[in-house]
Amino acid sequence: QLPIDVKKLEETLSKMWSRWDTDGSGDISKDEMLAPKTGLLAFVLKARGLEEESSAKFPDARNKEAFFAFWDQDGSGELERDEVVRAVIKTYRLDFVDFTRVVAVRSVIYAIWNIFDDDGNGAISRDEFLRQDGLADALIAQLDY
Repeated sequence: QLPIDVKKLEETLSKMWSRWDTDGSGDISKDEMLAPKTGLLAFVLKARGLEEESSAKFPDARNKEAFFAFWDQDGSGELERDEVVRAVIKTYRLDFVDFTRVVAVRSVIYAIWNIFDDDGNGAISRDEFLRQDGLADALIAQLDY
């Protein structure tokens, strides 16, 4: 869920509708919404300072410690589900490639979460991530290397 200034969005929406409704149908299709750089999603992400980032700066999951440290963005010493979802999506550039893959990645991470969250606190600690057969090893095994 993204925090959005609804008033500003409504003002901008009427002015920019034709930019997103490229076929002039009066509706914004899935493709028009997800179009990289020009779609409605790209606009909202850019407005929130969350636009697509270059994956070149993201650590590879095989470098477990660097990957954990980079994606522990709130510095809590734990990874929340959404931090892991974002890490996988951004690192492997799934966000503007295929929305169904993004949904699938999120679903899988949510489904397997409790397998790796030994203490059941809803977050993956550094130890739970780095241990042999921990979440890092599961990600590495599942991602295409």
